[in-house]
Amino acid sequence: MADTIPPKPAHQRRRRNKPPVPDQAIPADARRKDYPELPGEEWSDWTLDCWDLIWTSPMAINYTVADFPGLVRLMQLQERVADGRASVTAMAEMRQLEDRFGLSPLSRRRLAMEITPTDAETATGDPKDEDRCCASWEATNDSAEPERVRSAATRRGDARAGTW
Repeated sequence: MADTIPPKPAHQRRRRNKPPVPDQAIPADARRKDYPELPGEEWSDWTLDCWDLIWTSPMAINYTVADFPGLVRLMQLQERVADGRASVTAMAEMRQLEDRFGLSPLSRRRLAMEITPTDAETATGDPKDEDRCCASWEATNDSAEPERVRSAATRRGDARAGTW
């Protein structure tokens, strides 16, 4: 008969399917109070809306100054998509950047981020940002000849508080 190995003591046992890092709970209503202006003069409305949506999302509380160039690069790729100049390679790079910043449910899972619903969302089942996101999408796609590019200062009317 083969020798059997006795089980390890309880304090030495490890679960192989247990995540090595616990999920970081991010409240769904967590928002940055101020965020940087998208640098440059001319951006499409869609790109500016994406910039605002990213910085007002719960994930933005994790972004630091070091993340700013990557987010700007993501918006440059978004601008190519808005102008119809995006290549397959640009789309792949855009998807990878979105994943690195936790902008999809799967990437948040991989980054061990969990957005915990607020009491109001639990009661109604409706996230706060859903209406704003859908309205932006519909406005972009419904207009027959949208004004593609405007300066950020014209769109917002004033400088954004909080600079880096």
